Amino acid sequence: MTGSFFFDGHSSEDLGIYIVGINGAEDTMPLFGGQSYVSQDVIGHDFESFIKTKKDNIKFTLYFSLYEADGNESFNTNKLYTVGKFFARSIPFEFKVAENMLKVIYIVPTSSIEFVQFGKMKGYFQVSFQATTPYWMTPMDVQVFELTTEPEDNTFSVFNGRNIQDKYGNYDIYPKIEIQFGDKSVTNFTLSNGIRQIRIDNFLANDHVTMQHRMISSEKDSNHVFSKWNKIPFCLTEGNNILSVNNDCTISIHLQYPIFY
Repeated sequence: MTGSFFFDGHSSEDLGIYIVGINGAEDTMPLFGGQSYVSQDVIGHDFESFIKTKKDNIKFTLYFSLYEADGNESFNTNKLYTVGKFFARSIPFEFKVAENMLKVIYIVPTSSIEFVQFGKMKGYFQVSFQATTPYWMTPMDVQVFELTTEPEDNTFSVFNGRNIQDKYGNYDIYPKIEIQFGDKSVTNFTLSNGIRQIRIDNFLANDHVTMQHRMISSEKDSNHVFSKWNKIPFCLTEGNNILSVNNDCTISIHLQYPIFY
């Protein structure tokens, strides 16, 4: 997995650099960060009892060299300035490799930037990174659904292709969902999968509500929307999810889930 990459949306070719090594080898980008076995001693037992597993975030070191179309590969003051600006960041950023654009990871630098010089500003530099997750993610996919109260238009489906279990052994995901209400006056809003039902009572017309996990916000009713919500988070289970609403709205689902390939 060496070669070109995309760093926070910028192509490595635009930066004039490319990957020449990963973790001291040529092609060893980790697929999964691994997990730790968490156990506890129990009185009367001659072995530890299993409690849970704890996933470890991915860590790796990348080795970069210069790429110049004219073959003049050398570091100069401007190039070092650009490298420092891109690789000395303090917040997570998106990282993709050209060999597989169907997965993405968010990383932060955790080491000094070490420049190995061969002479006349030629050489390579290395940076260690830690990901914010133990696994790669699918690229962000925003799916938009225009829904009405008509029976044939109030149902939609969303597929969850997650293939890494969570700590409970499930494949559930909790994506961000945005709900744009219409101008009709309806007592309540419900979003149901036939088993679980999200409910918001007395919502405001034309409001825009955002939900993820156990957080909810509103553009028009920020002080009261949490109390109007029944505290059921939006969740997609493994495979295809059939969902329905009880009123006119536009729903946007920001779908990104862990993968292992």
